[in-house]
Amino acid sequence: MQVNNTSMKDEYQSNLRIKELREHLGLSRDEFCVKTGLGGNQLANIENMKQKTPVYVLEKIENVYINFGYWLSTGKTIEECGQISPELEEVRNQQGLITGTD
Repeated sequence: MQVNNTSMKDEYQSNLRIKELREHLGLSRDEFCVKTGLGGNQLANIENMKQKTPVYVLEKIENVYINFGYWLSTGKTIEECGQISPELEEVRNQQGLITGTD
C-alpha cells in the first residue's frame, strides 16, 4: 500500500516504528511474534500498512520492550526516564553509554 497523504502517513507511524524496532532487535517476524504474543498475520498486516496498529498491540509490545514504549506510541523519547528509540540506543551503544534502564 502506497501511503501518500500526510495525515494517512501520520496514522501509520506506529506501524513503521514497530517494524523499525523489530529490525533493530534483529528478529524475524516469527521471533518477534513469539516474544510479544502477536499473531504473524497481524504483524505482517501492520508492517505492510494494511491495518492501523491497535492500542492492544502497542501494549503487548511495550510489555516486552518497556524502554521503547513511549517511542512506539509517540515517536518521541524521554531519555532521562529510560524511554528511548532504536536509533538512540544504537548511538549510545556506539559511544559506550548506558541506555534508559540499563
